[in-house]
Amino acid sequence: MQPPTYIWNYINQERISWSEDDLEIFSKFINVIQSNKQYLEILKKAVSSVKYQTVLMQSLSDDDKKLLQSFKITLSHLKSSFRLTQANKDFDWEKIKKIKGIPQHYQRNYGKMLRGYHEQTLSNRSLVINCPFTGQIAKSTHSFPINKGIFYRFETEEVFYLISWSVSNGYLIDSIYFPKHELIISLAIEGKQLAIKRMKLVKNLVNKLKSLLIINISELAFYLFISKPKKIITVIGHDNFAHHLFNELEALQRISENGYLENIDQFWVTHAPLGAIEEIFPEIPSNKIKRLKPSKLLNNSLSSSSLIVRIGDKYVSDALRNRIYKVAIKNSKEDLIQLIDIARKSCFPLLWISVRLVNRTCINQQGKSISNPIDKRIVEQSSYSHYS
Repeated sequence: MQPPTYIWNYINQERISWSEDDLEIFSKFINVIQSNKQYLEILKKAVSSVKYQTVLMQSLSDDDKKLLQSFKITLSHLKSSFRLTQANKDFDWEKIKKIKGIPQHYQRNYGKMLRGYHEQTLSNRSLVINCPFTGQIAKSTHSFPINKGIFYRFETEEVFYLISWSVSNGYLIDSIYFPKHELIISLAIEGKQLAIKRMKLVKNLVNKLKSLLIINISELAFYLFISKPKKIITVIGHDNFAHHLFNELEALQRISENGYLENIDQFWVTHAPLGAIEEIFPEIPSNKIKRLKPSKLLNNSLSSSSLIVRIGDKYVSDALRNRIYKVAIKNSKEDLIQLIDIARKSCFPLLWISVRLVNRTCINQQGKSISNPIDKRIVEQSSYSHYS
């Protein structure tokens, strides 16, 4: 029986070296996996035992640079792969950091530079980057949706995967994984301490990628061998309504305004906490929308020969706010609308306070942490009502 590491290494060969014989080898792998009931447990142990080498781009040590050099990864090309080269050229961060509080428009425009691959991928029907080894143009038409992230497979000097997974960053290119060296390089744009914590999440995603691709090796073989053009799919539907609004729907608004909706063959929707996508964006034909459970994304992607693009942003525009408002009014009961009107007329300012559960929660959020700031700053100059 071939161990999971052998199968994983075989999968991550450049396809240019594959032949018809490889289909037979894949068939043997499929038989091994499907015939052995204990294989899933063996796979789980093999994947979890891997020790990854990790590098954070924003805090490179001399040892990190030597490690990259030993793998023939060029730092300047790597920065281009992350889209940092052009973004940093247009934004003098040493000067900007001296400003007390980075202006919002700086942050948004810098993020737009890093997320510019969304529109380019929709337009080119492939993800195009500079190769981290040679700096030459590299294209990917293979993507794997894993949890809320997307892995884009590239084949240049060796196989590697670009990872876009962080909704809070608007799905910029967050990390690159090199299976040959079990190396993960993270952009770490949010700072070193948080990046170290988030690296654990990236490792878990890579482990999940390995497990799911090996388990679904039959569909994977079909997906990698087939040469017909890929369908362009956008996945929408974070289960957190705030991320859905702030990061996903604003991206759809941007894509619509810039005329890229027609480049998308289908929209796969996993959640719609603020209303049906076709109601919020009536310009999207209903026959282009497909509702899926998150667990079905990978299988559907492989079987339909699709290139998945998760689009993101970090903003809420007036145009999007108006869309949401219209749908909310349309779907609200009359007594709720009347209650909101009463609150608007009798209370100023009218605040929406979101009480967060589980993690990142104030232990006294029902008491002083919310009421004190309101009492101190507003009560002397405003009329307001306090609802609990």
